[in-house]
Amino acid sequence: MNPSSKFSAFLTVILAVAILSACVQTRPLKSHAHIGHALTSWHDTPGQEGLYAVAARELDFAIDAVNLALTSTTDAERARRHLDNALHALNSDLKKFGKGLDYGAIRAMVGAIEHLEYAANSEDASDNFVASVVSLADQGDLVVTRMVQAQQLITAMGGQNPATNPRLIEVRKLVMAAKFGDPDGGAITGSLARSDWGLVHISAQLTDMLARENDPEYEPVPRKYVLGLIRLPGGRWGYRLSRPSYGSAGYSY
Repeated sequence: MNPSSKFSAFLTVILAVAILSACVQTRPLKSHAHIGHALTSWHDTPGQEGLYAVAARELDFAIDAVNLALTSTTDAERARRHLDNALHALNSDLKKFGKGLDYGAIRAMVGAIEHLEYAANSEDASDNFVASVVSLADQGDLVVTRMVQAQQLITAMGGQNPATNPRLIEVRKLVMAAKFGDPDGGAITGSLARSDWGLVHISAQLTDMLARENDPEYEPVPRKYVLGLIRLPGGRWGYRLSRPSYGSAGYSY
């Protein structure tokens, strides 16, 4: 091979390495993609919305349904129908049909918390993520606890008109506390020091956490990377961008 040909081959190799390196370097941080699972996209949610967004919307459906049930004091069938809608919005596995997104606020919130924790445990997670997610996960667990308690009270109600059942008032307190926090504390939160935790507080803390992120700054991760970050056969998370079929074994919490 003459010197000119050798030099051309050398340039070809260098260019290929540079292109490959650029591709690797432009891939988003895995920690940021996990945040995307919570906030922007997840493979099996309605419209592939983020898990946290689905949890918030389903909880709103549950709150509206409980409030409607409380107004149905003279119509037991109507009250029961509204309460079934509330249960469906909280846990669609327990009540298959009803108003809402057919996913369930509890399932969505559990998934959102898990992906926040995956973000903090990623090898590329910032100190900001690691420190912030501890509080966010505690808040999320409390929201889930309140929703589960509301679900249990609904399923425990007897055949009487639920609108006249004092348990329904407790259900309303729980779903409202899940969203807005519990200003009274104690009765619901037990020994937890913070009594005001709810979805609105989690939203505020998430916003603050993402604003503190730097090197690189947080920007919403493109959808192909969010949905392309999957759990690989060895148990680690990695990017697979060859468009695997959604719902395959590669996707899991």
